[in-house]
Amino acid sequence: MINATLERTHIQIQEFVMEPVYPQVDYLDRRCYDQLSLNEDILMEHAALSISDLVRKQISKGSNILIVCGPGDNGADGMAAARQLHPAYHIRLVLPYGAKSKMAKRQLKRAKALSIEIH
Repeated sequence: MINATLERTHIQIQEFVMEPVYPQVDYLDRRCYDQLSLNEDILMEHAALSISDLVRKQISKGSNILIVCGPGDNGADGMAAARQLHPAYHIRLVLPYGAKSKMAKRQLKRAKALSIEIH
């Protein structure tokens, strides 16, 4: 997981370990699925929307945005955010390890359908 702090035209990135919160996140996800009938897609769109909203508030439309995504569901959040920001921003999506999870593959397919630049 990445903790990013926006500063005018660039992002400072610091790594931190997410493992201690996995059980809590899994519990909340299960609760959304079971009690609220929400699915992975809906939860992912909302996570991506949080990212997209922050970018829209901090970075001018038409700016170049580089989004580097891992191969799993956290990376899929980034791919969904790329889709939400396109075409208002010039998006370059980098997937150094490809897309491996079911949701990452789904989000990659959606990004390709919009002709987002992918490396």
